[in-house]
Amino acid sequence: MAALGCAFGPILHGAGLYRTGPDSYIIANTDLDENDDPSIPGATRLANIIADVWTYSIADFQH
Repeated sequence: MAALGCAFGPILHGAGLYRTGPDSYIIANTDLDENDDPSIPGATRLANIIADVWTYSIADFQH
């Protein structure tokens, strides 16, 4: 799947997709900041992941 630009895995409720660098991303559950928003210091939250089926799947748009 990775060779095709796809990712799949288990997830907990409340996870998000974060940019940690120019071409670096992570999927993580995080602590809440002072405003009760999910936060990873130094990372930008790009998307929320709804965990209705407790998994995520992602495909590279260009592929």
